[in-house]
Amino acid sequence: MSLLRIHRVNVIFSLLFIIAGCSFEFITPTSLSFGLTSYSNMEEVKSIVKNNNGDWKVIESSTLEKTDLRPPYSYVRIVSNNFFEKRFPGKTNLIFFNDRLMTVLFYPNDWSKYEKYLYPNQATKKDGWKKTNGYLRIRIDRNYNGDRYISWEDIKLSSEMRNWIAKYS
Repeated sequence: MSLLRIHRVNVIFSLLFIIAGCSFEFITPTSLSFGLTSYSNMEEVKSIVKNNNGDWKVIESSTLEKTDLRPPYSYVRIVSNNFFEKRFPGKTNLIFFNDRLMTVLFYPNDWSKYEKYLYPNQATKKDGWKKTNGYLRIRIDRNYNGDRYISWEDIKLSSEMRNWIAKYS
């Protein structure tokens, strides 16, 4: 075997070992609620909300300065008072992590009516109820004012945000 051929074989095996050691992470968008999908950027979601006669108001925004040496971090919370399931008026909150939709929270105006829609043949579920399906977590809970809500959250994005906070904050 010639030296050139041996060198080529070594290069090929080296590349294979490097590739085998890499972990490829595939983005898996998850259907959240109201026709929204996780990983959608703010402009895509805003377009959907506006096309459904929803309003759009930023109520919380946290972003790193451009000079910050840490990896990117932005957290934006939007509220829409007119974007919901048409039979159940209420307020919808949209949470974005690094310009990707992570969570949809819905505060129906009439929780008991909405709850009957959620559980047509069951007794009332307790707050904190969780259901996980793939990368989707559905949770019923109360906010600091005691208002009940339901949330749909992409577990993978939520975990990414918590890991960023644990490592860099």
